[in-house]
Amino acid sequence: MSPSIHLPHATHHLPGQRHLLAAVEDATLAASIHNSQPWRFVLSPGRVEVWLDLTDRPHIIDPDGRWVLQSLGAALANLELGVRCRAERPVTVELSAGVRTGAKVTGARGLMDLAARPVAVLSVGDEPSPPDAEETALHDAVPTRRTSRWPSVEPVGEALVHALVATAASAPGSPAVEILVLDDAQARGLLELTSDAEHGWRDDVAYLAEVEQWVDRDDGRGVPAGSLGPRDSSGRFAGRDFAVGVSGARPAPPSERFEDRPELVAVRTAGDGYLDWLRAGIALQRLMLAATAAGADVGVLGQLVEHESGRRLAGALLGDRERGTVQQLVRLGHADPRHRHPPPTPRRPVADVVTWQV
Repeated sequence: MSPSIHLPHATHHLPGQRHLLAAVEDATLAASIHNSQPWRFVLSPGRVEVWLDLTDRPHIIDPDGRWVLQSLGAALANLELGVRCRAERPVTVELSAGVRTGAKVTGARGLMDLAARPVAVLSVGDEPSPPDAEETALHDAVPTRRTSRWPSVEPVGEALVHALVATAASAPGSPAVEILVLDDAQARGLLELTSDAEHGWRDDVAYLAEVEQWVDRDDGRGVPAGSLGPRDSSGRFAGRDFAVGVSGARPAPPSERFEDRPELVAVRTAGDGYLDWLRAGIALQRLMLAATAAGADVGVLGQLVEHESGRRLAGALLGDRERGTVQQLVRLGHADPRHRHPPPTPRRPVADVVTWQV
């Protein structure tokens, strides 16, 4: 269990702590599975500890913690950008031994071990170090980043796709992460695998009940009904359908035709352990921020990585299973202007995820 630490009323007046608190707020705006926000932060002068919060998370689609660690990686990406741009100091990130080994333990036991200590510790240097233009642009995109579930009405274009990939690949630890721009055949194949995975879930009552529990919650987590997006009228494009459930109480979403040639990229890591999942989340978040900064929209099609068979087939389709494991499939594009700025998903109050240690 984590240490018992309370929040002293005067601590936030310590020099520089306002920057750390603001950076933690940046971290809480990261993408996470079903907006479950599986993170906590312990702050002390010049230091932020990032902890796993396993009190409430999707279990059916994520029994081993792949999504949880990617979500924590996304928060770590935002946190690092927030400290760099707000405090204008260098930062170093140290990972716990359980993550550094790259090992994973099937089921909940390994996650419980990780949750018993900080997953990462970010330390702030003393000497001034202004952020560069790329860091500033990514940080500026933090509050407006959204996950798009709407069809694209205009392509991003090959040049911009490659520029976004290059920005995401500049993340710390990026040599172990590949972001692959998919050709038409690869894109069609991975979309078919995603569709197969999505439809496979429809027969799983536990999955249907779990999805239903994450829509329109009142506790600062979950996905608002207004952000769910439509179904593809052609049946080719299988985004996560949050309208399914066991109660039958939620009306079916509208149908719209999605783009014929979606612009897809895949996030692939050399290994397939905790460290790889964390690094994939860092790269994914930076890709989403880069897209937002460039005026593009980005969505995540994660169903195919939720089964070992889907990951294996995805690797075979990309032509070289020995190169690593596909961790995420990402769609880029420009949504209809009416849907460019959906309401932000809820967030838990920062005070609920921060404790102070002095």
